[in-house]
Amino acid sequence: MQGGSALRITLDNPALVTDLTDFLRRCECKVEQVGSRALEVDVAAQAGQPVGAEHEWARLQIDAFLRVWQLLHPETQAHLFA
Repeated sequence: MQGGSALRITLDNPALVTDLTDFLRRCECKVEQVGSRALEVDVAAQAGQPVGAEHEWARLQIDAFLRVWQLLHPETQAHLFA
């Protein structure tokens, strides 16, 4: 995935990669699996976000989505890398 705001997520449990992928896609994220336990994730640009803040905006949104998903899956850990 090409893009300056794409972030990587790794999971402790590779069996849940598909579940996280589906969840993030329902949140309107672009998701690409880049390893057995890793995803590259990006969000669409939003109108009204500060110019030049795309990466930080994406990180905040993806972090929020990931926190919700983790509440639904407390048995695993997911790590977000900027």
